[in-house]
Amino acid sequence: GDDIEYSRRLSVRLGLPGFLAGRSVVIHAMAHNTGSDIATDSVSRISRYRYAYRNENYLYRQEGLRGWLYYTLRCQYHAWKILCRAKNCRLRRLWTIFSSCFRGYFFNPEVEYIHPRMGNGEQY
Repeated sequence: GDDIEYSRRLSVRLGLPGFLAGRSVVIHAMAHNTGSDIATDSVSRISRYRYAYRNENYLYRQEGLRGWLYYTLRCQYHAWKILCRAKNCRLRRLWTIFSSCFRGYFFNPEVEYIHPRMGNGEQY
């Protein structure tokens, strides 16, 4: 979710729209580059979802009631997928979602800004 947060912050700060580059390809260092799904992912990767759900809570809270509702329904949908599709560690997967969601309500990181100097002495 950090790429989403950076993009939103940049778009808002500059007052410019964001665009989709549909033909771009991103390759992640994963066994399968098909996206992530806590319901079907390997047990060794479950812990990485703690930060994903916590950070998403922070991001969707910025959208107000609509974002909060979307995020709440999204977490419930993911929990349902775990109950229906997970072959193992269902409780661990569910705990990861709900505990991370709860931690996300109190997560409010301070943004560190870097203000490098431009060639003509101006800052941006």
